[in-house]
Amino acid sequence: MTQFDAALYDPDQWVVDSVLRRQSRTRGDEICILTTEGDSITFSQAHLAANQVARFLQSLHVAKGDTVAVMLPNGLDYCCAWFGISRLGAIHVAINTDYKGAFLKHVLKNSRARIIITEAGFFDRIAEIEDELSDLTEVVTIGQVISAKFRRLRIQNFGDYVNFNSGELDVRVTYRDLACIMYTSGTTGPAKGVLMPHAHTYLFGLGTIDNMHLTEGDIFYIVLPLFHANAMFMQLYASLIIGCTAVIRNRFSASAWIHDIVHYRSLSGDYHQLAGCGQHLCAQSTANRDG
Repeated sequence: MTQFDAALYDPDQWVVDSVLRRQSRTRGDEICILTTEGDSITFSQAHLAANQVARFLQSLHVAKGDTVAVMLPNGLDYCCAWFGISRLGAIHVAINTDYKGAFLKHVLKNSRARIIITEAGFFDRIAEIEDELSDLTEVVTIGQVISAKFRRLRIQNFGDYVNFNSGELDVRVTYRDLACIMYTSGTTGPAKGVLMPHAHTYLFGLGTIDNMHLTEGDIFYIVLPLFHANAMFMQLYASLIIGCTAVIRNRFSASAWIHDIVHYRSLSGDYHQLAGCGQHLCAQSTANRDG
């Protein structure tokens, strides 16, 4: 930060809706998120999308305190889903996109999610365990709705959220309310769901801002999966809080990493997470780019 901003340390502002509303007022037309595929959203658009997604979820009978699972690759759809879930005061259940079988079943049953926002590539995994997911009723899909082998689950189109009113909701969310359930790796047994209130997720982002001296003029490059706290809260949320642009790649690419950082003139907070990839990064030819 270039100077102390007392508003960042006000607990009443430690929710996604307050952050987006503030940035919409001060940086409305500036780019909030840019993907390496070329998609982008401004701070004003992000704020409006949060309200639209929240109303879309309400139309599916989701209310404050309900759990909504998200199993998606990195991209704007994941971000907008998170914005809307947070705006409604529902609880974001972040699911590792490698999960299947017993691992996926455990997270969905344990969280009691009634809705999962996902894409068609994961349909078969859900269909395999459908009969054991008594709480799950809706599969909200990104992109075209295709036929699936679901026997009971209903399919909805996430893109329909754009048809909903973008005005403010009459739902109050505070820093004490539960924001997210993020599951541990499960190396010593079934994964444990970590209950994270809004203050917890916000302070992850604020800690990054303080320790990296992040400013509104920076560009934050994100390649780690958004279902992980590092990418979602220490990077993306930090970008929202301070008001800088986040550049998101759908997944880590050794041959594109340096190219992206140079191209977008960005900084990366992934260094400690990518330490084991150093040899792969160093092995890349300067002419070998897949991004």
